Amino acid sequence: MIKLTYSFVCALVFSTVVLAASAQSVESTQTPKVDEAVKDLPPVVLSDQERQEKIEAELSAEAVAQLADIQESLKLKIAERKNLRAAVRAAGDTVSDELANALAAIDSEISLLEETFEQIAIGGVDLSAFGVQEEKFDWREELVTIVKPLLENIKDLTEKPRKIENLRRIIEEKEAAAVASEEALASIERLQAKAESKSVLAELAKIEKDWASRRDDLHRAVQLAEYQLNNLEGKDVNWFELVQSAASDFVSGRGLTLLLVLIVAVIIWAVMRFLLWLVRARTVGKADRSTKTHYRLAAYGYKIFTVILIAVGSMMVLYFRQDLLLLAIVVVVFIGAALALKNLLPRYVAESRLLLNIGSVRERERLMYEGVPYQVLNINMYTRLANPEIKGALRLPLYRLHDMVSRPVIGDTSWFPSSQGDWVLDDDDDPLQVVEQTIETVKLRDMNATTFLMPTAEYYAAKYRNLSKPDGFRVAIVFGVDYELQSTSSDEISELFRAGVEGSVAGKKFEADMINVDADFHSAGDSSLNYVVFAWFKPESARYYNRIKRHLWKSCVDVCNQQGWSIPFPQLTVHQPNLRSHQTHND
Repeated sequence: MIKLTYSFVCALVFSTVVLAASAQSVESTQTPKVDEAVKDLPPVVLSDQERQEKIEAELSAEAVAQLADIQESLKLKIAERKNLRAAVRAAGDTVSDELANALAAIDSEISLLEETFEQIAIGGVDLSAFGVQEEKFDWREELVTIVKPLLENIKDLTEKPRKIENLRRIIEEKEAAAVASEEALASIERLQAKAESKSVLAELAKIEKDWASRRDDLHRAVQLAEYQLNNLEGKDVNWFELVQSAASDFVSGRGLTLLLVLIVAVIIWAVMRFLLWLVRARTVGKADRSTKTHYRLAAYGYKIFTVILIAVGSMMVLYFRQDLLLLAIVVVVFIGAALALKNLLPRYVAESRLLLNIGSVRERERLMYEGVPYQVLNINMYTRLANPEIKGALRLPLYRLHDMVSRPVIGDTSWFPSSQGDWVLDDDDDPLQVVEQTIETVKLRDMNATTFLMPTAEYYAAKYRNLSKPDGFRVAIVFGVDYELQSTSSDEISELFRAGVEGSVAGKKFEADMINVDADFHSAGDSSLNYVVFAWFKPESARYYNRIKRHLWKSCVDVCNQQGWSIPFPQLTVHQPNLRSHQTHND
């Protein structure tokens, strides 16, 4: 019922606009009487149903009056059309365009009045329920309708240069024609001076008059074109006034529109940021939920919703300001974005999974990039990767993560073979100090204080042994004694080596850092009985690695000297047959 009443009211308003003159005259004569009558009535309290019935009765009465007015207008319009048709028939084939246009306009007005009469009579019923078909939708025509204001404005922007070029072309052509006219007149004058026949002179005079008139017309055309060209190029115009006028028009027109768009966008952004602040204020102190899917979904949903609100608000400003150019530009941008989204949709779906932290790479996890492990700090349009032991961080565009896979960090995971300041052993057992570790290179210093750079990935793959780990490091040597000590207990010899090493570190720089010393039988070599001597030290003595190793050798030699043991060296025994018997046999 409410829907029908609303439609009915709309039809009444429409008919009131069509018959404004007649309605105004009727209203001007009746309004004072109605107001006076209402003023004298005592206030009456009506129920909702009675009020509804009263409204419907008033609308019905007004509808009847409107129908009567429309009918009177129809009679007048039909009579006017009859007179116009008679005039058209009387004119026959020579009917003017003005008369034909007037007849078409009166036919349109009659059709509009008849449709209005029917709409009021049926109470604004929707005719689509009775099979009234809408026009076929053609997206090409709709797109042209939308883009047309943009094209017209672009055409207007280029209209002045096109007019200037056209005027210059006209001036050039007319001046060339004027020169030709002068040459023709000069030729006629020469012939007139030589001609004696009156008929020839009369004909030459006639031709001269025509060419003179043609020349004057060309000169006038050139002057007119030059005048128009000067106006377009702004000659004899005050540039300051021109710029001031253009600036004033921009400020009061499109400039104001752009300012309103900016203000609306800032207000929407500020309101959304305030709402976000309220939500975050209520969740202060709670656990970090930035890696949870629903939290990230809400965060990105908030950003998308903010952008949509700003876009809608900006378009509403452009619509109410009736700036069709900017509105068409915005629509074209949206259409272009939609077409681009169609081709990039698979990529955006994959990136959306990464942004929501449900893809193959996730925040706070570990991944390998160019041979070096990194931790994923945060995933955004540019993802940040960092290694706790390396200076700096990497920023990767989101699409670079498509083919990567991360894994959770389990326990006390080692992120790099060393830390800055550590000592490591290379493949030749030479100690090197780590001076600096960056994303690109590792700076090392050897025992000769020479520094050199090594690519970080190459250093990680080299698997250098770290001497600066918290549990310390061990130095081991293999020392051989002569086989003449085969009868001596190996445990006794091991204990002598151990005691000798332990007692010889007194006064050394690494004395305080020694943790333990041990020795044990190692193997029976080709020419010696081999014993292994171990020494454990704290990481602070890592720089003395070579010195400690030399000290172990020295201590073992000192033990041999003290005990009178001989130190073997590689020997080769050659067995030869009896040379005398061999010579006799040869004889």
